Amino acid sequence: MDATIGTLAGVILGSCLTYFLSDIQWKKQLKMQKQNIAIGFYTEIREIKNIISPITEYYESNYVTVGAPTLLDSVIHDTKVDLNKINSLYDENGLYFHFRKEIYIFETQIVTSILTFYTNLLQADEEYKSYISCLYGINATKGSDLNTAWTIQGDFVKHLLIANKEASNLITLLETYVK
Repeated sequence: MDATIGTLAGVILGSCLTYFLSDIQWKKQLKMQKQNIAIGFYTEIREIKNIISPITEYYESNYVTVGAPTLLDSVIHDTKVDLNKINSLYDENGLYFHFRKEIYIFETQIVTSILTFYTNLLQADEEYKSYISCLYGINATKGSDLNTAWTIQGDFVKHLLIANKEASNLITLLETYVK
């Protein structure tokens, strides 16, 4: 009977120790995953901010949100913003599309900031594509006249300004994981 109690106690103790050690390992892995994803987003968002800041700075420094229908095209050319090969601010290979589900491991403030940033960036990207299509008459979705390009330009600027402001906030929030 004493041997059975000793064996049972050993099994229980061993199980508890195994659970405890696996819990520690799981928390280490989660922390490492969180840090790796944060570093990736931190790097990507800084790069995106470097792309969109010249455009937003132009509009903010000149106190305009919309100019002539061709102003946005001129601003992108003049600020020497290098859009990717598909004439886009963000493509489908970005981290947001790869880690959309994993962002929820972060604190609520970071999740909200990531969602705000990428929602506005992606909306600005869609507006820019519509703007180019409308301006040059290629698959125009909102019309094919200059008045429509003017409206789209305003929507683009609005979303890009929000994304740029949120990028600064997000970079600050993610810096705690980068250090």
